[in-house]
Amino acid sequence: MDYSVGVSVACRMHGHVYCHYRHPTKILHEVALRGDQFWFNTAVLCGMYVVGRFAAFLLLRWKLSMVR
Repeated sequence: MDYSVGVSVACRMHGHVYCHYRHPTKILHEVALRGDQFWFNTAVLCGMYVVGRFAAFLLLRWKLSMVR
């Protein structure tokens, strides 16, 4: 048996090469997430990251100006 790093236990059962989660559509189906909804959620997450970084920059800049 090959116990490769990153291969789940479910994929290694009974020595089979078959893995149910090999295709991304199976994973999205399991978590009830459509493909178009995935890209929307990814875009929102990236947007929140950019807004958070920008807000942190403004807050730190304001804080440094208060110290001077």
